[in-house]
Amino acid sequence: MNDTSVADMSGDVLLQNWDIYRYFLAVARAGSLSEAAKRLQESQPTVSRKLKELEASLGAQLVERTTTGATLTIAGELVLEHIQKIEREAIGITETLRDDGQKMSGKVVVTAPEGLGVAVLAGGLQKFRVLHPGIDLELRIGAGKLDLMQRAADIAFRVGDPLQTSLLGRCIGTVNFGLYAHERYLRQNPMPKSTSHLGQHQFIELAVGAGKLPQEAALEKLVPEPRRVLRTDNIQIQLNAVKDGSGIGALPGYMAPPSSNLIHLLPQKFAPKVELWILMRPELRDVARVRATASFFADLAAQALRGDH
Repeated sequence: MNDTSVADMSGDVLLQNWDIYRYFLAVARAGSLSEAAKRLQESQPTVSRKLKELEASLGAQLVERTTTGATLTIAGELVLEHIQKIEREAIGITETLRDDGQKMSGKVVVTAPEGLGVAVLAGGLQKFRVLHPGIDLELRIGAGKLDLMQRAADIAFRVGDPLQTSLLGRCIGTVNFGLYAHERYLRQNPMPKSTSHLGQHQFIELAVGAGKLPQEAALEKLVPEPRRVLRTDNIQIQLNAVKDGSGIGALPGYMAPPSSNLIHLLPQKFAPKVELWILMRPELRDVARVRATASFFADLAAQALRGDH
């Protein structure tokens, strides 16, 4: 089967043995057979076998296996487009029926970075409960990104470019980062008057994943070899270490309100900014409980971002 015939496939052909397509979807989204196997909780040989069965049934190679992962062929891209459309429509039917006539009730799962979740979103839970008593809210926070297309969550807050064009999203504001130190730290260490003084100070670094976070990369431009006394993958630990006077930290402004007794250092010299996005699957835009939840927490986050300057 050539690429043209793949593009002309009918819905009936795609719906045959639908279960096997979840293996292809997992590989397409994960970018490798090994990662797809982890997400599916299957062995890699099983994923490879299922993928070969699908390719044989369609008469076309869908995935190019490489040493670095798996890349979709032109035929694979065409098949992916078809089955994603069917998947979205099927999920949309399920969500619409579950919404029971657009009543403001049912479960909604929201995922967000830990700092935003603890410092901002959690503060609105009581008001949300008063406004929407019928919505069963689940708030999942942490460094890991839950896959919306795999229905691990309904709404996601993402810092930086979300990259997933298949999702419905909008930028709700800009996260402003700054260097902060507690009063007790500055009682024992000189206030830095310029960036050249930062080399004399101690830093608490947030390190998540293999790459540098934007705020940490910006710090290293000012201080090529900062003297780190702690490196952590948890922003709450970073915040607590800064608050107890252990050192200076690059923090989002919404985590350093006036009541925290944190001093904003060199705001004219260090002010990296990163966009904050809210995302959901397109088929959920008309589901009342999801729309109401997204609107409430997006407004809450936007208000916090406006106040962190």
